[in-house]
Amino acid sequence: MGRHPHKEIRKAITEAEEAGLKVAESSGHTWGYVTCACGQRIAVYSTGRNPEFGAKLIRRFAANHRNHEEPR
Repeated sequence: MGRHPHKEIRKAITEAEEAGLKVAESSGHTWGYVTCACGQRIAVYSTGRNPEFGAKLIRRFAANHRNHEEPR
């Protein structure tokens, strides 16, 4: 998987992977997606004025979806 250009977002992506979430790279303005087993996902953008806020959103998503399982 490629590296995100912003250090803070790279850290947040690593934390999300360690929490059991899947990270899939995309192309274009959206760098990729962080996906939970429950089916919800959040976009990770490749550009932005405030990468710290993007990292905060990823961390919040990971915290809210840490123990989710696949829907039955």
